[in-house]
Amino acid sequence: QIPAHLVTDMVKCIRFVHFTMDQMNKYVFGNKLIPPELIISALAEKVNQLETKTPNPTQELFLKRKKLGLTFEFSEQTAGVGPNGNGVLAWIGTNCGRGDWENPALGGQVKITASSVGQGDPNQLLAGGDPAELWTNDVPASWMSIDLGENRSVSPNYYTLRHGGHYKGDCLRHWDLQGSLDGSTWCVILRHSNDTSLHLPFAISSWPIPPSNILPPSSPPPPPEREGEGGGGGVMKRFRFFRILQTGHNSSNHNFLMLSGFEIYGELFEFEN
Repeated sequence: QIPAHLVTDMVKCIRFVHFTMDQMNKYVFGNKLIPPELIISALAEKVNQLETKTPNPTQELFLKRKKLGLTFEFSEQTAGVGPNGNGVLAWIGTNCGRGDWENPALGGQVKITASSVGQGDPNQLLAGGDPAELWTNDVPASWMSIDLGENRSVSPNYYTLRHGGHYKGDCLRHWDLQGSLDGSTWCVILRHSNDTSLHLPFAISSWPIPPSNILPPSSPPPPPEREGEGGGGGVMKRFRFFRILQTGHNSSNHNFLMLSGFEIYGELFEFEN
C-alpha cells in the first residue's frame, strides 16, 4: 500500500481547476484522499476565471501543463527520409527514438492526405526501406499534407523532400511549403520558383527555413530576387499541419505532384496528456 504522505503529495499535483463539474462530482467531492483546502482553492480559482477570464499566473496548478520541447537539428551527413532521417518524423516513427522504424502514418501517429492519387498510397510518403512511387493526378494546384496530431506542433527550420518517381522526369519546380494549426488556414513557410534541386530518380534535397520567413495566409509572391528564398518580416510559428502545394508545372510541364519522402526539422512541442 502506498504511504499516506505520498498519496497526499501526488494529489497535490492534480490540476482540479481544469476538471468539469461532472468530474468534480464523480472523483473529487467526498474523496477522503483529497485535502479540503485543495478543493476550496480550485473552486475559488474557477470563480476567479469566470469573473476575470484570466487564470491566476502565480499558481502553477491553475495553469495548463507546460509543453515539452525537443530540438531536431539538420545535418548534411545524416539527412534523409523515413528510417534514414534524423528529424521529427524519424523520431515519431521510432517511438521517440526507442525502437525500430515503423511508418507512423500506418500506425496512426500522423495522417497523410493528398488532393488526389494517381499512383501509390499517400502513406508511402513516409515509407521505410526502398522508396515507393507516389504521385497525384495531373491536376493544377495538387498537394500532399501531413497532420502531426492534435498534441504535436513544430517550429520548423529545415525540411527534406524526395522525388516520387524512379525516373528523372516530372520533378517539382514550383511549390510552397505551407503550415497550419487547424488544417484550414495555411501560411507560406517557404516558396520555391523554378527550383531544380530535385532532378534525378528518387532524388533527395533539403532546404533551410530562415527564422523570420513565415508569410501570412494569401500572401502575394515575394519580389523576383527573393523567390525560392522566402519573404521576410514574419514571425516564426509552430504548426501541426505541413503541406506541399504545387504552384506551377513540373519539370515535364505536367501537374503531377511526385513525392515519396518528407522530413521536417526544428523544435517539436508535445502537449502532455
